[in-house]
Amino acid sequence: MPRIAKIPGMEDFQDKDPLEKAIQIQVEDKLRVMDWFVQRLHGSMYQSGVPDIYAHHIRYGGRWIEIKKPTGYKFTAAQYEKFPRMASHGVSIHICTSVEQIPALLFQPANWYMYLPLMGLR
Repeated sequence: MPRIAKIPGMEDFQDKDPLEKAIQIQVEDKLRVMDWFVQRLHGSMYQSGVPDIYAHHIRYGGRWIEIKKPTGYKFTAAQYEKFPRMASHGVSIHICTSVEQIPALLFQPANWYMYLPLMGLR
């Protein structure tokens, strides 16, 4: 069997963790019931490092949501690069680890930086 070369950044294109998938589906469903437009974003060479969900409400505007497991989560190299750039342009990124955080999380300041490893401790 031929070996496939490892391409830098390919971690963005691997299948999502089953727990993260379950959380994402629950969050998307809850947002839709609350009358939010929900667009699931798929990792690709053009969307590498972009949050998992873009949600928009006619009254509250748009939100970028990244789904992570409550523990043992990881950021991709592209997210380490792109999240700070997005934030520097006024984009608010919310890390969601549970459907119970919705909708309160969406009305709080961005929290993505709070989930970054501190000196390798996470």
